Amino acid sequence: EISCSLVGSEMCIRDSIPVSKGGSTTGSQTVILDVNEFAIDIIDVNGNTVKHYDSYADLKNEGGLLLPAGHYSIRATLGEDVNAGFDKPFYSGTNVCEITPQEVAKVITDCVLSNKKVTFRCSDDFLKKFNDDYSIVIDNKVGALTTQNGEKRTTYLKNTGILQFTVYATMKNGGKTLVYNYDCLLYTSPSPRDCS
Repeated sequence: EISCSLVGSEMCIRDSIPVSKGGSTTGSQTVILDVNEFAIDIIDVNGNTVKHYDSYADLKNEGGLLLPAGHYSIRATLGEDVNAGFDKPFYSGTNVCEITPQEVAKVITDCVLSNKKVTFRCSDDFLKKFNDDYSIVIDNKVGALTTQNGEKRTTYLKNTGILQFTVYATMKNGGKTLVYNYDCLLYTSPSPRDCS
């Protein structure tokens, strides 16, 4: 949550914010994000960036921002919205406000994980049937990542609405290599999905 007060032409944003990363699934972790690290963009009704701050800390150090009356979007982001990457979470939030002469407009922007975090856990049944040399390719149609057994990094993919998984695994009895393909349609909310 990033809170902005726009005073006729002046802006300030409230600090703080624990953000839960990973939902409520087993093995999820809580990460405390520093609001001072979020980039801030003030965008006018035509989609033009009126002012960009590399960090909220820069905005605070400037001591205020004069804006003409009008409608604006306040966008806060942390990280890079890559097509696919390991350990690349991307948080963002946007809210719209109206600035009127000599009045205060308070804007609160909730920032959420905006790309998809993908983790894999193999069932006991899978581990009984297949060797531990399996690999999984995750594809969102604009980027792809390959993970292998023992991968410690977390995969993040741009939210395109679909994820495709291809699992390559060798059977323990007989050594035959099998390929499984799964498509997973995603909702736009960042909550976990079961694609089994």
